[in-house]
Formats: sequence, structure tokens, C-alpha cells
Amino acid sequence: MKNTHKSLRRKVHDTQVYQSLGKIQRGIVNTRQNLSAINTSLKFVKEKGVKEWEQVSQNSISNAEIIREIHTKNLEVKF
Repeated sequence: MKNTHKSLRRKVHDTQVYQSLGKIQRGIVNTRQNLSAINTSLKFVKEKGVKEWEQVSQNSISNAEIIREIHTKNLEVKF
């Protein structure tokens, strides 16, 4: 679980959304509870898709943007 949070924290920190947040908002995003919520949402998006997730999501605006950005970065383009 610790490695999952470290890896996820790194992904979150690499997002443009996170970089644009203020110090207090970054602190909130970095909490263990918040990272768990982001991780759960990313799993949901992977399994059921963004559209379904958006219909049931109750994430904060910054969390939702971070989740979308991480999900987009992980998409594979196939030709």
C-alpha cells in the first residue's frame, strides 16, 4: 500500500493541475485519505470509463481534474 501511495503521489505531483494549485490546496491533495480517493476513482475509470465515473463522482474539482489528467496520460494510442 505504501508503494502504491508513493507511485500515485508522484503521478499526482506530475500533473499540471497539481502544479497550478496553491500551497494549502497541495497539502489537502497530498493527504493519505485524498490519495486513496484518487486511486479508487482511477480504478473505477479504468474499469467502467470516464463517462460512468463522471455520473457518480463526488470528487472535488481539483481531484476530478487530476484524475482526468492522469487517466489521459495513461491512455494508449493504437494505430
